[in-house]
Amino acid sequence: VVGTLGLLAAGPSPSCGGQNPIRKPPASGGTGAVRGTVVVPWPEDTGAGGVDSPPNDSPPSESSPSESTPSESATVEEVPECEAQSDALPKSCEPTTSAGEGPFYKEGCPEQSNMNVDGEVGTPLIVHVRVLDGACQPRPGVRAYVWHARPTVLTYDEEGYQARGNAVTDAEGRLCFSTLFPGVYTDVASGLDLPAHFHWRFVLPDGTLFTTQFNFEGDPALEYTFHAEDLVMTLESVPGGLLIRKDIIIP
Repeated sequence: VVGTLGLLAAGPSPSCGGQNPIRKPPASGGTGAVRGTVVVPWPEDTGAGGVDSPPNDSPPSESSPSESTPSESATVEEVPECEAQSDALPKSCEPTTSAGEGPFYKEGCPEQSNMNVDGEVGTPLIVHVRVLDGACQPRPGVRAYVWHARPTVLTYDEEGYQARGNAVTDAEGRLCFSTLFPGVYTDVASGLDLPAHFHWRFVLPDGTLFTTQFNFEGDPALEYTFHAEDLVMTLESVPGGLLIRKDIIIP
C-alpha cells in the first residue's frame, strides 16, 4: 500500500530474518523518505524510468550500499510475531502466476523460518503464505525456499544463509517466515532499480517444482518493469513492522 510505513528496528527480527529497507537513492539524488524515525520503503520523489528493464533475475551491480541512512533509528520494543494464521479457505482458486527462479538460489539452506540469522538491522517483515491446490484445499508437506537481496549491502548472501528461508507447509498448507524488507539493486543492462522482490521455490511431495516471485505494492519501479498483478503484495502495518499474506495456488 502506498504510504505504508516501516519502523527501523535494531537487532534480530522476530523468529525469522531479513535486512534493511533503505532503498538505493534514485538518479535524481532523492533518498528514502524519512519522517522522524519512520522510514517509508519507497522514495517519494522517484519517477518511473519509462524503459522496460529485464526480469528480476538480472544480477545485481557492484554498487556500494546507500549512505543515505536516517540520522536517527527507532528502537522498537514490540516486534511482530511469526504465528500461523487460520483464515477461511477461498471458494475459488486461480493458479498463481509462475515466475523465473532467478540465478541466486543456493543449495543447502538449513530449515529456518527466521531468515535474519545474522541479526541485521532493518524493517521487520512477517510473511504468511498458504499453499493450496486448484480445489482450494491445503497442500501439506510442500517444501518452500525463499530468498531476497540483503538490504544492507544490496546483494544476495552467497557465503551464508542470511535472508534465506526453508520450511515445510503444515497440515493446513501454512508457512510463516520472519525477515526484513528486502534490499533493492540496480539492473546492469538498463541502469534502473529493479523492484524489491522475493524469490520462491516450492517443491511438492511428488517432486513437482513451482517457482515464482513477489513484488510490493507502491514500489515505483513497478511502473517500468514487467510484473504479474497477482504477485504484487499488499503491505500491512503491524506493531513493530510490516506484514504480507498470500495464498499460493498450485493446481
